[in-house]
Amino acid sequence: MSSKRIAASGMNTALYILIGAMSGCACIYSCLYRMKMREQYNLEGSPTQDFFMHCCCEPCSLTQQYRELQNRGFNVALGIMHSSFAYFN
Repeated sequence: MSSKRIAASGMNTALYILIGAMSGCACIYSCLYRMKMREQYNLEGSPTQDFFMHCCCEPCSLTQQYRELQNRGFNVALGIMHSSFAYFN
């Protein structure tokens, strides 16, 4: 994995933790990623649903996002797309 990718991943994690520690509302930050994913992959739903899902049950929402990315061929732990799927998307 490239050092830029590691730095970006670390930065996002740090920002998520900082927002959570300072305001208790890290769900807002993760909700933005869910909306971005929904737009990028044309997934059903709305920003309102995303917001309430993250506020009411953030672990469930994060698990759904993780599984969606895995099903699309991403190795979420590494932050990269599997090469065998890259040619088809």
